[in-house]
Amino acid sequence: MNRIASRVLTLLLSSAAAAQVPDLGVHDLDAPLWDRRPRGEILVAGRDYKAEFSAAGARFVPFLGSDAPRNLPLDLALAAVELDGRPLELRNAAPERKGETVAYARGACVEDWVVTLDGIEQRFRFDELPARGALTLAVAARGE
Repeated sequence: MNRIASRVLTLLLSSAAAAQVPDLGVHDLDAPLWDRRPRGEILVAGRDYKAEFSAAGARFVPFLGSDAPRNLPLDLALAAVELDGRPLELRNAAPERKGETVAYARGACVEDWVVTLDGIEQRFRFDELPARGALTLAVAARGE
């Protein structure tokens, strides 16, 4: 087996609207605020966004200003991974917090979400692959 440790795809989500998180009343944060729900979902809030990580995937909610009529969440979930057109095993996984990162052990890869005050960054890491070839990732996105 080939050992590969590379970032294949990065998606950076941030919102530059304001220095306030809706529903929390937080101003001028020094670090992201973390919480965990009883069913295992991980919640985080930055200066101007909120995010939730669950077994279903990630939800990013930017703060669009106090005049916005409602939240406009973006839901993201890894749907498929292929190597040279052949599907690789993709497991359902619960999110695990490791410092400032939320990780999903997906089988074919590790899906990492790096959390900062100003946004979240999605990364995919492949520690082992059965062969060399073109990697294709499909990320399902739902939002307005």
